[in-house]
Amino acid sequence: MSRRRGVALLEVLLAVALLAGALWCWHRGVQTTLFPPYTRGAAAQPVTYYSAPWISGAVACVVVAGLLAVDTVRNYRLASGASLGRQAPTDAGTAQR
Repeated sequence: MSRRRGVALLEVLLAVALLAGALWCWHRGVQTTLFPPYTRGAAAQPVTYYSAPWISGAVACVVVAGLLAVDTVRNYRLASGASLGRQAPTDAGTAQR
């Protein structure tokens, strides 16, 4: 296995771990509780609380996992010998007179 393919594999594993971390952060950041009723005979109201630091952490994990996915594709293409840039224009179509 070439070094680039090894790095690509490591990046895939890290991206999966970051996505798992994002799910964990998201579930920690969303909490639902019951708010007591204001009047007698009324039902308790469910209230959802969103914690900004946990939600931000989840978003950051997803962004970094996406960047790793893009870099994984780049490393895999470089390992397989494909060029990433455009081909240089040839002078075959411009004959000199």
